[in-house]
Amino acid sequence: MRKRIAIGLALIFVLFLAGGMHIVLSVRKASAMMEELIHLHQVEILREHLLIRVDDVQADLHMKNTRFARPEGVVTSHLSNMQRIIKSCTDCHHSTATGGIIGDLQTKIDRYEGAVGRAHHAKSEAMTLMPEEEEAIGLGEEISRSVHRIISQTQMRLQEKNFFVQREIESTKTTVIILLFVVPVVALVLMFVLARGITGPVNSLVAATRRLKGGDLDYRVSGLRDEFGELAGAFNEMAASLREQFQKMGRAEQMAVLGEMAAGLAHEIKNPLAGIKVSIDVLSMQPHFAAGDKEVLERVGAEIRRLEALMKGLLNFAKPPKPQFSAVALNDLLRLTLALALKHPAFKERDGRRIEVKEDLAGYVPPVNADAAQLQQAFLNVILNAAEAMPEGGTLGVATSYPSEGGDVVVSVADTGRGVDPLVREKLFQPFVTTKAKGTGLGLAITKRLVEQQGGKIAVESRPEGGTTFLIRLPASQDQAGGGI
Repeated sequence: MRKRIAIGLALIFVLFLAGGMHIVLSVRKASAMMEELIHLHQVEILREHLLIRVDDVQADLHMKNTRFARPEGVVTSHLSNMQRIIKSCTDCHHSTATGGIIGDLQTKIDRYEGAVGRAHHAKSEAMTLMPEEEEAIGLGEEISRSVHRIISQTQMRLQEKNFFVQREIESTKTTVIILLFVVPVVALVLMFVLARGITGPVNSLVAATRRLKGGDLDYRVSGLRDEFGELAGAFNEMAASLREQFQKMGRAEQMAVLGEMAAGLAHEIKNPLAGIKVSIDVLSMQPHFAAGDKEVLERVGAEIRRLEALMKGLLNFAKPPKPQFSAVALNDLLRLTLALALKHPAFKERDGRRIEVKEDLAGYVPPVNADAAQLQQAFLNVILNAAEAMPEGGTLGVATSYPSEGGDVVVSVADTGRGVDPLVREKLFQPFVTTKAKGTGLGLAITKRLVEQQGGKIAVESRPEGGTTFLIRLPASQDQAGGGI
C-alpha cells in the first residue's frame, strides 16, 4: 500500500507539473507571437511614415516656383526624416531577400535626395518643370511605388500572422481551459482511488473487529493485500488464538466443575462401595452357596473393583497431586516404563498373536524438568492404550528425538492398530471419550493433564491405512547436565 500511495502522489505531482509547464510554455509562446506581431505593426508604421515623407517631398517639388512653395529648410527636414526612417529599416534584421529590397530602396532614396537638392538649386522662373525636377519627381514616384509594394507585402504578412496568432491564442486558451478542468478532475479521481484503497480495507477490518466483538470468533478477513493483507493475517491469527483460548477456558471451566462433581461423587460412593465389596467377599466365602451363585458373586465383585478403579481415576483427574519437579532422564524413564508395561495382560501372547516392541531412543536427549512419577504414569497410559488398540497383535514403537538445539524433546508412541476415526480423534483427550467397550474414557484425559502439568503438549496422529501415533513434547531443562530419574 505504501508503494501504491507513493505512486499515486507521484502521478498527481507529475500531472500538475506537466500541466503547469504546458500552460507556462503556451503563454510564453503566445506572448512571443504577440511581440512579433507588434514588431511587424511597428515596421508597417515606419514604412507608412516613409511613404508620407516621400509624398511630402513630392508635394514640395510640385509646389516649387509657386506661391505655395515651402522654404528649403522644410524640404531638407523631410529628406532627413526619410533618411532616418530608411536607416531604421536598414538596422533591423531581415532575410536576404528583404535586405536586398531595403538596400535597393536606400540607394534610390540617396539618388532621390541628390536629385531633389539639384532641383531646388536650379533657377527657373517658368512654370514648366526642369529636367532636374522631372528626374526628382520620377525617382520619388518610383520610391513611392516601391514603398507601396513593401507595405502591401507587409500587410499580407500581417494578415497571415494575425490569423495564425489568433488561432494559436484560441488553441492555447482551449488547452489552458482543458488543463484547468482535466488536471483537477484527474487528481480528484486518483485521490478517490487512493482513499478508497485505504478506507475499503480499513472498513473491512473494522467490520471484522465488530464481528469479533460480537462473539463471532470464526469470522476471518480475506481478500486484502499488501500491508492490509499482513494486518488481516495478524487479525485472523488473533481470532484463531482467541477462539482457542476461549475453548481452553471453556474446557478448563468444565474440567473444574467436573472435577468438583467427580471428587464429591467419588467421596460419597467410595465408602458405601467398600462396604458392599466386603459384604460380597464375605458372602462368596459361605460354603452353602451353590457354584452358580458364587460365580454371580464373583462377577459382582469384579464390577465393584471396576467401579473402584473408576472412582480412583475420577479422583486422580479431579485432584491430581502437585508435581515434584526434578531433572528426569527420559530414555531411562521410558525403559523402566516399558519394563513395567510388558507385565500387563495386554502384552500377553494370545493364539500366536503377540505385540512386538521396538525401541528407537536417541543417543542424546537432554533431561527434562518434570515429576518422574507423573510422567511415568502418562507414558504408561499411552503405551497401554496403544497395546489395547492391537488385539490382533502388531508392533509398538517407542522413540525419542531432540530435533533442534534449545527446542523440545519429542517422545512418540506408535501402534499398528486400526487407527482412530477423525471425529473421535478431535475429542480423544476429553473425559469419558473412549473407543473401548469397557473403557472409562479417563485415561487419555488424565494423561493430557499430567503432560500439561510438566509444561508439555500431547497430540495424536492417525493414518487412514491404520496405525496411531501419540507425540509428547516436553521442554528441555535449562540445566542439561543430566540427572537421574
